[in-house]
Amino acid sequence: MNRITLALVFLVTLSQVYANVPTANMAPLNNSELVAQAEAEEALAQQQKTSIPYMVAHVHEVALSLNNSGHWETLADGSRLWRLRISSPGALATHIIYDRWWFPKGCELLLSNDDRSEVYGPFTSSNNWLDTTNVTPPIKGDAVTLEYHVPPDVQGDGQLSLARVLHHFRGVFAARNNPLDSYGDSDPCNVNINCPEGQLWSNEKHAVAIYWMPGGGQCSGALINNLRGDGIPYFLSAAHCYESGYETNFVFRFNYESPTCNNQDGPYNQTISNAQVIARWADTDFMLLRLSAEPPINYNPYYAGWKADGGTPQYAVGIHHPRGDIKKICVDADPSESSDWNFEYYDRYWREDWDLGGMEPGSSGSPLFDVYRYIVGQLRGGSGVCQNTGGIGLYGKLSDSYNGCGQNDCRLSNWLNPDNQQVNTCPPFQPSGASNDECYGSPIINSLPFEADGTTQWADNEAPNCTNDTSPQVWYRLQLSG
Repeated sequence: MNRITLALVFLVTLSQVYANVPTANMAPLNNSELVAQAEAEEALAQQQKTSIPYMVAHVHEVALSLNNSGHWETLADGSRLWRLRISSPGALATHIIYDRWWFPKGCELLLSNDDRSEVYGPFTSSNNWLDTTNVTPPIKGDAVTLEYHVPPDVQGDGQLSLARVLHHFRGVFAARNNPLDSYGDSDPCNVNINCPEGQLWSNEKHAVAIYWMPGGGQCSGALINNLRGDGIPYFLSAAHCYESGYETNFVFRFNYESPTCNNQDGPYNQTISNAQVIARWADTDFMLLRLSAEPPINYNPYYAGWKADGGTPQYAVGIHHPRGDIKKICVDADPSESSDWNFEYYDRYWREDWDLGGMEPGSSGSPLFDVYRYIVGQLRGGSGVCQNTGGIGLYGKLSDSYNGCGQNDCRLSNWLNPDNQQVNTCPPFQPSGASNDECYGSPIINSLPFEADGTTQWADNEAPNCTNDTSPQVWYRLQLSG
């Protein structure tokens, strides 16, 4: 499905007062009970050292279509309009998965909440997805109205059939004065990405996104480049964030972050729906997806570089969405340790003992960057955050995932290195950035941090005459010896 943008201008023919729109009412749910159940499942998974997604929504199975629900009417111009309202009382947000979706050219769908503070669409034939299923993004509130418009010159109605209504009981859509609010609910030792600690990661942060799964779970992940640098929207996450049944109907949200170091809500409208599962492997818990569309330039997309040489990271950073919160950063300033997962898969994981921040449910699948800003793993799990001095994070090694099980559907190599180049490192790709050779003049070193052990790892700099201020920063590495 192509990218979805928030529509603020509505079709005149669809702006009528919504009197007598039929409502499909979902069974009532208790959000507090759903949260308690999800937390009990998380505690059990932690005890058993298994990995599960962070559950944020309950699935209502439905069978609602253009033929068996809603209301059709003929408008003055001869076009036809079908409308249906979905109500899931108490939902913080509502989103819909469709088992049949095929629109003829000219047909359009709008979705809105009751006060029309959010309107998504119009969705058109360009949003038809390859397997004729689809998903629309979560909309704030416990009700959503669908309006499907068929022009007078279109033969046939197309297909639109609703299979699942997801009732969000926690997550980024929680009301800001609600005690169940997830915004700001990650542990207080977590650090917002736009705090000083994240300043040097202003490009890499754009690779990281939060996403929702078709079964109600939420995970994190990152855009990752391939050696052709052609902008194929590959997205690296965790295999335990895979669900069978409507397994292509993910919703990805980019740039959900506070604009400052303080806790502020982030944007909701930078989304992409649907993705193909390209490869996954349980041993390192990796999953590679291909998004249905390239993130548009106004998302400031960044396809992170990667390294598959297996070298031990001397310094590591994680960027993630703990508990569905705004984007955070964590830091391990010491060398990573080679580890196992629950006494299995020995030496297939990097262990990070966090010096700043830490991982929580919802962080699963998020990338681990080394000091050179390459992805070297993705998160499987960990333990405690603030109550345990940051806790730990265990990341499946990209170097092991690279060759995986030796087959295309469980390794990264043939996707990230399609021409089988004899290299084990891939640079990042930033479609909106100017290349370094577009900056002229002498770069100015403006910081030279010395470490206590007598080494200097990074010298920050800026080139004053870049033609595009989103150009990737230039970094120099200085190794002191003797």
